[in-house]
Amino acid sequence: MRSKTPASQTISFRLDADTMRILDQQRQPFNVSRGEWVRAVITNLLDGNGPPQSQAIEKYALELAGQVTTLQTQLNTVLYVVLVELAEMSPEEAKDIVRSSLISPE
Repeated sequence: MRSKTPASQTISFRLDADTMRILDQQRQPFNVSRGEWVRAVITNLLDGNGPPQSQAIEKYALELAGQVTTLQTQLNTVLYVVLVELAEMSPEEAKDIVRSSLISPE
């Protein structure tokens, strides 16, 4: 037999046009409905996680940090190869330059 108490309850409210415009601007990049967005905002705020866009930004920032690390490694490798192959430096001299200029910049 089904319980008479619903698992969730409906909340409805009105928003002025400016607030609705802001809500739409924030939710559209995530391709979610107004209801889904408001539910996520309220749930995250009540859970202490902040608004959903802050989580998306944090995830994006972590992805970018990983890409920057990869790029840094690639730059180190390219500089090393250029110094050894084109500038005909010894591998040790090239390593010293890579370490001093790219790995720990001033």
